Order: sequence, then structure tokens, then C-alpha cells
Amino acid sequence: MEIEPEKEIVLIISECDLTDAIASSVKEDLEIDKPGNGIVFVQDINKVYGIY
Repeated sequence: MEIEPEKEIVLIISECDLTDAIASSVKEDLEIDKPGNGIVFVQDINKVYGIY
């Protein structure tokens, strides 16, 4: 998936044991440590509706 800076929001819901690997991969692929390349944040989710 191509992601254009300042134009895309990507939400990923995953099981807890996969979260670190996914975040690390996204961080590395998008070079998040370089200024202006976006942010990655992780938040626990207690309930989600509408996903089956």
C-alpha cells in the first residue's frame, strides 16, 4: 500500500502478541525516525463493535 505523507491514516487492529512486530515493521518501512515521516502510536482496545 502506498502511503502519502500528511494524507493517510492507517488503523491496524491486531492481537496483543503481534502488535510489537507490526509496529516495528511499519516504523522501519516508513522510516518514522526521520523528521516529517509521520507517527506510530499503539493503544489498547477493550471493545470493538462492527468487526466480525
